[in-house]
Order: sequence, then C-alpha cells, then structure tokens
Amino acid sequence: MRAARTASNTSIAIRKKSTGCGRVVVVDIGLPPPDPAWPLLITDGWAGARLPRLTPTMHKGDRGRVTVVAGSAGMTGAALHAARAALAAGAGLVKLVAAPDTLAAARASLPDVLTVESALGPELEPAVADALDWADALVVGPGLGREAARGAFLQAVLARRPVPTVVDADALTLFQGEATRPIVFTPHLGEFRALFGDQLADAAANDRWAAAAKAAQKVRGTVLLKGVPTVIADLRGPVHVVASGNPGLATGGSGDLLAGFIGAFLARGAAPPEAAALGAHALGRAAEHGARQWTARSLRPADVLAALPDIWRAWADTKPCTPPVVAQLDSPETE
Repeated sequence: MRAARTASNTSIAIRKKSTGCGRVVVVDIGLPPPDPAWPLLITDGWAGARLPRLTPTMHKGDRGRVTVVAGSAGMTGAALHAARAALAAGAGLVKLVAAPDTLAAARASLPDVLTVESALGPELEPAVADALDWADALVVGPGLGREAARGAFLQAVLARRPVPTVVDADALTLFQGEATRPIVFTPHLGEFRALFGDQLADAAANDRWAAAAKAAQKVRGTVLLKGVPTVIADLRGPVHVVASGNPGLATGGSGDLLAGFIGAFLARGAAPPEAAALGAHALGRAAEHGARQWTARSLRPADVLAALPDIWRAWADTKPCTPPVVAQLDSPETE
C-alpha cells in the first residue's frame, strides 16, 4: 500500500480494490496537509478543472492538430483507434500517416481523418514531413511494426519540429536515447521492461511510483506506467496516480485509445504530465461507465468511446464533495 494525496490535500491510501470492495469514501480526519511531493490521486474534480475548454468563436485549428503515425500492414485497427480517440477527445484536425491498407480502411470508415500514405521507413516522404511539421502534437507507434526500417523512420520523425509527442506501443521498443522534445511514454510493464531494462521493471513490481520516477529521469520525459494503479512520473513532481478503470480495459485497442486522448490534450497545450493523467482518467472513467451498460467482460474500445460524452458532461459540471468527504472511488466492474 502506498500513500497518495487527493487534489484537496488530504491523505489517502491507494490499494488494488478487491471484487468484494464497494465504493471507497475518503474522509478528512484533521491530519496536517500532506507533503506536496507525495503522489497526487486524480479525481473527477481535478480532471474537470483541467479539461481544455471550448469557446463559441473557436475554429477547427484552435482545437488542436494531431498527426498519428501508425498502422503498418496487418495492424490497421491500432491506427484507427488512436485517430478516433484523438477526435473524440476534442482535436479539431487529425492526420493519419500510415500504410496504404490502413488508409483504405480509414477512408471507408473514418472520413473525418486526413490521410497521408507512407512506407513507414526508412526515410520520410515529403508529404509525411509536411504532416509532422503541420501538427500541434504527434502520436507515434500504434501498429507501427518493429522491422529494421521502423527504427530509422522513428528517428527521422523525432528529428522534425519538436512538438509534444506520445510514444506508444511499437515505438516504445524502437526508441533509443533521451527525449529531445516533450514526450509522454506510455508503456505497460512488458514495454517498460524493454525500454528501461530488467532492474527497473523488477523494481516496478514492488514500487511503481519510484520505478516510474527513475524511468522519467532516465529518458528525460514523462512516463505513464499502465496498470493498477496507473502512475505518471515526470522530471519534476508530483507523481500522478490514476485509479479509475476496470478489467474491461484488458483488451486490444485500449492503449491506442489512451494514446489518442493524450495526443488531443497535448495539442491543446496541456503539460505532458497533466495530458497523460487526463487521458488515463478519461479512459478509466469511460470504461467504468461502459461496463455498467455492457459489462466489463464484453467491453470493447468502441464501447469506451461511446461512453465518453457522458464523461465530458460530468466533468464540465463536477460538484465538489461536501466536507468532511473529500473523494469517492467507485468499485470496479469485474463482470
């Protein structure tokens, strides 16, 4: 068990909830304010206060431009999930750089997305370079593949204009060195091991907070370590903790949605740790809402996206808890 603090500066214990645990209510018992360096539990109130706002005079360019670099042959779904998620999280324009088969599927099922054909390495085509320079944020990796040409391609992508970037999925395995731009790395434990080595991965089994913080220092970026709970560490504190979600997210495509969400928030100017925390909490809360309708067992990425509008409405009208209650954690759906 590890201590964390809520956005209202009250100490709380975070643990994996068992199937027999109901709603967890956090009550202020008069303890002194916690150390600001302690991990911060992400709540709906925190997320609602930081969700990028829309204004009546906005145009599509104001809402952020996201380029998704993904989707090699045979891995179309990952690219489409990421692009759909970026749109669902509020991006005004999304370009998809992908292999021809993926673009054919996108043109048939996702007409909102602009498309740029690419061999995905080893070199950047002129149209791809233009798409990278056009973006306010990049999402790189879902379904990218791990062939030798992809490594050189990733290096070329990251050598362009240094906009905030999500490095996800296959790009995590291909990435080398340190971040030279604002980057959010989004590994699950296996990808964490491939990127940071056995020592840090073994340490994460006992202390996810400390391991993620050390990993962030190693790559000089933001590290979102997926799991229960999800933790987000940056070069500066505090570590953010996301406890929302359920086993319905343990299915292919959930990570692609997360990458797209984070990309949309980065494109609106959110700092990488906040964009990562917003994306992870939105994913978790939408999964909780979706599971109440379709069950966690049947939940799929499309169901999570379908639940998002209710999450945005709830966050736009988040009411603070009445003292002495400072936070409530719902029990996860496990069936």
